[in-house]
Amino acid sequence: MAIPSGSGTEVLKRGFAEQCTADGYTYFNWDGSTESSATEVAVPANHIITLLSFTMCDVDNAVNTFTLQYYFGSTALGILQGQSVAAHQTFVWNDRMVLTAGDKLRIHTPAGTNFDLYFSFIDQDWS
Repeated sequence: MAIPSGSGTEVLKRGFAEQCTADGYTYFNWDGSTESSATEVAVPANHIITLLSFTMCDVDNAVNTFTLQYYFGSTALGILQGQSVAAHQTFVWNDRMVLTAGDKLRIHTPAGTNFDLYFSFIDQDWS
């Protein structure tokens, strides 16, 4: 992790995942591509990510749940556990979260669920 030296960039970005992986993990991406996936994506070296918000839209006609985890190394830390979202409703997270190099953020969705994810964040690049 670099120590800010007064030079670098700070850019507002966004990402999404359509139909989050059922009975699997969807990783928030920070690598410049837009769509997140089941592939692990860590915060790049010399970057600080500030998650501004995310929404989970339940596109099924049933109540479903999801879990949000902060993931580093082989340790998963629960942030939201079994968050319930009513049929065709949207959950909004507006708490700020700071992530540094190597950190990962992921959503777990059980089998039979169908969520769309949209998120916005600030990427501070000190490389």
